[in-house]
Amino acid sequence: MSILSKINEFKKKARKFRDATSSINQGIDGVRSLITGEISADARIRTGLSSVEQIKANLDKGVARPSRYAVYITPPRMLVGQNTSYLLFRTEATELPGQNLNAFNHQPMGFGNQRQMPAGYTLYPNLGVTFLSSADYREWRFFSGWHDGIVKKPGKQAENRGGAHLVNYYDQFTCQIAVVGYNELGDVVYECFFNDAYPIQLSPINLNWAATDSVVSFPVQFAYRDWYDNAVRDSTQSKFPNILSGIDARIGSQITGALETGFKAFGASDPLPSSVRDAVNVITGGGLLNFN
Repeated sequence: MSILSKINEFKKKARKFRDATSSINQGIDGVRSLITGEISADARIRTGLSSVEQIKANLDKGVARPSRYAVYITPPRMLVGQNTSYLLFRTEATELPGQNLNAFNHQPMGFGNQRQMPAGYTLYPNLGVTFLSSADYREWRFFSGWHDGIVKKPGKQAENRGGAHLVNYYDQFTCQIAVVGYNELGDVVYECFFNDAYPIQLSPINLNWAATDSVVSFPVQFAYRDWYDNAVRDSTQSKFPNILSGIDARIGSQITGALETGFKAFGASDPLPSSVRDAVNVITGGGLLNFN
């Protein structure tokens, strides 16, 4: 074996040894930084900007569009059997959850400059979803009935009217909500699940004689126990359909002559809507769609 080969072999063994001990060193460095206040060299930035090829490869992935989303709500146990599929096409806006850590001022050596150290997390913020209302206010009535089934109100025939308790059982009025993100091709790329969710606040609907060109909408605040997300690398592994071939195909099948004329009868030029937002526009624009 040549000297160069021995050197390369030694480098490989050194690299393996360094990788094997890096995780151990991270724990040791964490304790050292807590005591001394020093930052480990492994935690510092070692390289500058990436190469042009790496930047191009990253930009080829595209960007996330806030309009490429859908909200799926499974009805709670006390409302099992009710059709809630129309809610999918009535979500005007929503949000992904934020996160906050509770931090306190810490002096590593008991004196000197302070720094913030996390001690826990704050309570999860409510999930806000804004719904568009049908002509018969079915969305509003659905969430109002959901509220009536959670807490018994005076003069109301609530779900728990037979018992002596005021608040219904937790597992009867909670459900799971999913906010799904799509890419430009309509494939699922991101999933965010909210466990044990229920509407904690149903905002009032503002009515106005002068608002002749507006659509009735109302925000709903959902409380939930916890949430988790999932990055989908292969859309075929997701339980949710492609936004173009799944949801829009269902819409198109309910329109007479949709495959030939698409939404032209409703004033749209596309053969099928390109997003849930387009479907909502057709619905609110007078499209005669029936999702029952």
